[in-house]
Amino acid sequence: MKVGVFSNARAGGGRSEVAAVERFVAGRPDVSAVAPVGTSEVAGGLRELAAAGVELLVVNGGDGTLQRVLTEVLRGGIFPVPPLIAPLRSGRTNMCALDLGSTRKPVRAMEKLLAAVAEERVESLVVERHVLRVAFEPDGVVEYGVFCGIGMIYRA
Repeated sequence: MKVGVFSNARAGGGRSEVAAVERFVAGRPDVSAVAPVGTSEVAGGLRELAAAGVELLVVNGGDGTLQRVLTEVLRGGIFPVPPLIAPLRSGRTNMCALDLGSTRKPVRAMEKLLAAVAEERVESLVVERHVLRVAFEPDGVVEYGVFCGIGMIYRA
């Protein structure tokens, strides 16, 4: 199973977790990695991972990064088959990764995930979650995400 990592260097307010994961995967020839700068480059980064044949997409950032990635992936046209998505706890808000049981240390989570890939036991780690689809009318803009907060999210 081909693994790809999508990193958001600005996630977590510049904390070191995102950079630590980037350094870790940089030494892994079996992992494709992209780190687009800004939302305008998200689709291009995902196209690069799709072209590399990524089947397991690791999102190295927080919930905002995950929302942006989900939106691009689920709008269609980038991946021939949507990949499995594994969020790391690398951002300021990590409710989705926490809900899925990701460890607090993103490099450790990445190590565990790559071990599961090597041992061909990724399917045993899969946790299904529903995804929200929000269509804004009359513009027709569609966004995807895993939760919706109105005003404030207590204890994220």
